[in-house]
Amino acid sequence: NATKIKEDTPFKNPEDKRKYAEVSDLKDKANALFKSNELAKASEKYYEIINTVRTTQWFKGSNQGETLEKSCRLNLALCKIKLKEYDVAIDQCERVLLDEPQNLKALFRISVALDSQTKPLEAWTYIKRAHGIDSKDKDISVLFTKVQTLRDGIMEERNKQKQGNKAQKHDKQKGEFSQIWSPMGIWSLSD
Repeated sequence: NATKIKEDTPFKNPEDKRKYAEVSDLKDKANALFKSNELAKASEKYYEIINTVRTTQWFKGSNQGETLEKSCRLNLALCKIKLKEYDVAIDQCERVLLDEPQNLKALFRISVALDSQTKPLEAWTYIKRAHGIDSKDKDISVLFTKVQTLRDGIMEERNKQKQGNKAQKHDKQKGEFSQIWSPMGIWSLSD
C-alpha cells in the first residue's frame, strides 16, 4: 500500500519531487510501524512528516501537502489514543477539524479520546456530529449510544440537584418568613 507520486503532480524543481518521495516513503514506514504496534516510533515518524509538510514551501500550498498532513494527524491521533495520550490525540483531531469540520475520522477519534478521559459531555458534542454524518457505522453508533447514556445520566443528576436546590431554597425562605411573622402571632395556632 505504498504511497505513489502521481504522474501529474506539479513539481517546480527536482528538490520538491525528491522531498515528496522522501515524505511518502516515511509515511509508508510510519504506517508499517503502526501495524506492528510500534506506536511511539510511528508517532515520531508522523510528527516528522507533519513538520516537513509545514516547513517545505511546496507542500504548504499544495493539495497533496494538506492531504498528507491531515492523514498523518489522524494517524498520529490514533497512535496517541492507543498510547493513552488523549490530550495529544484531541489536539491533532482539533487541528484537522479546523480545516475540515465534518471529517468523520477526526470527529470519531476526538470522541473516543474524550470518552476515555471520562468527559461524556464534551465527547457528546463530537460523536453527535459524527453520528449525524454516518449513523450506520457500527463503531460510531456504539460510542454514540454509550456517550448519550452517560450524558443523559449526568443531565438527569443535574436536574435532580437543581430541584433539590430549589426545594432547599424554598424551605429556607419559608423558615425565614416564619421567623419574621412568628413573633406577631400570625403563625401561631388560634385558641
